[in-house]
Amino acid sequence: YVFGGSNKDRILNSCERYDPSTDTWQDINNLPTPRESPTVTSLRGRIHIIGGLGVDGKWSRTTEVYDIERDTYNKGAELKNAAIHPQAVVLKKRYISNSSSR
Repeated sequence: YVFGGSNKDRILNSCERYDPSTDTWQDINNLPTPRESPTVTSLRGRIHIIGGLGVDGKWSRTTEVYDIERDTYNKGAELKNAAIHPQAVVLKKRYISNSSSR
């Protein structure tokens, strides 16, 4: 899975998933909040997209949770501090984030 990113002109909200059985990338629903450099981690069958750089050039506190089965997003709990390039790991049904923050 790839969520957001940027090209030379703008920050993206496009998302794709890789299918190794066909060796192809497939579009999935776009992120509600465009951003580059979030962290992405899975927890309980859902993918959490955390932080990153927003279209306004500011570091983000936003977390969105992607439901793989439904191809939908829900809003997650915001980070206490805005973060770009955060790191996350799942430990016993929780994730821990560490990053540069503002």
